[in-house]
Amino acid sequence: MKGTCVEIQHISGAWTSNPNNADSWVGPEGDARYVAKQGYLLHGAYESALLFKVGENGRPRKVGRHTTYVHADNDDGNLYFSINDDASDIYGVG
Repeated sequence: MKGTCVEIQHISGAWTSNPNNADSWVGPEGDARYVAKQGYLLHGAYESALLFKVGENGRPRKVGRHTTYVHADNDDGNLYFSINDDASDIYGVG
């Protein structure tokens, strides 16, 4: 519903988008050593950062540790979460 305010907060957990590097486990802010390139879900943000989108065709947005989102007219569908990764495996499996 338009104007509805949704608060999203990371509580706990760590993950990696690089299973070949045991030192690359990160939290919701992502890996500050790597800025995501073109082809990532949200290029320009850190790799592995926690993201969300509204609807299957919604644009990815950063959650980080916490974000507040106000529902807009054109936002329709479920809330999806992902890490900022190379969704098409352009840069390798992750």
